[in-house]
Amino acid sequence: MKNLKISYKILTFMFILTFLSGGLAVKLVSSMSKVNDQSTIIADNWLPSVETTSALNTAASDFRLGECKHVGTTDNATMEQAEKEMSSVATSISDLRKKYEPMISSPEEKTLYEEFSSAWDKYMVAHEKFIVLSRNNQNEEAKNILYGDALKQFSLASESLD
Repeated sequence: MKNLKISYKILTFMFILTFLSGGLAVKLVSSMSKVNDQSTIIADNWLPSVETTSALNTAASDFRLGECKHVGTTDNATMEQAEKEMSSVATSISDLRKKYEPMISSPEEKTLYEEFSSAWDKYMVAHEKFIVLSRNNQNEEAKNILYGDALKQFSLASESLD
C-alpha cells in the first residue's frame, strides 16, 4: 500500500466509503419497510379493533344506564322510554359485535372476546329477570339482580373489552 500513488489510495478509500454508505442505505430502506408494514397493520387492524371495542364498551355501559333509569322509576312512560333506549343500544351492541368479530387477529384477542361474549350472555340472562321485576315495580328484587350477579357479569364483560 506504501508504493501506491496517493490517487489510488484516495480512490480505494472513496470506494470503501461508497460501498459502506450503500450498505447502510440498503439496511435503512429495509428497516423503514418493516416500520411501514407494522404501521399499516396498526392502522388497518389494531386501531379499528380498539375503536370498535371501545364503542362496544360504551354501548354496554349505556345499556346498564338504561337499566338504572328503568329501576329508578315507577312511571310507566319513563320505563317504556328506558326500554326503547335499551332496545336501541342492544341493536347497536349486536351490530358492533358483528363488525368486530372479523377483526379478531390473534388467539389472545379471540380468548378475550370469548370471555366478553360469555359474560355478556350471562348478563343478558340476568337482565331478562331484572326487567320483569322492574316492570312489576318489584324494585328491591330488581336492584338485587342489578347490583348482584348482573353487576358481576357486566364487570367481567367490560374488563374483557378493556
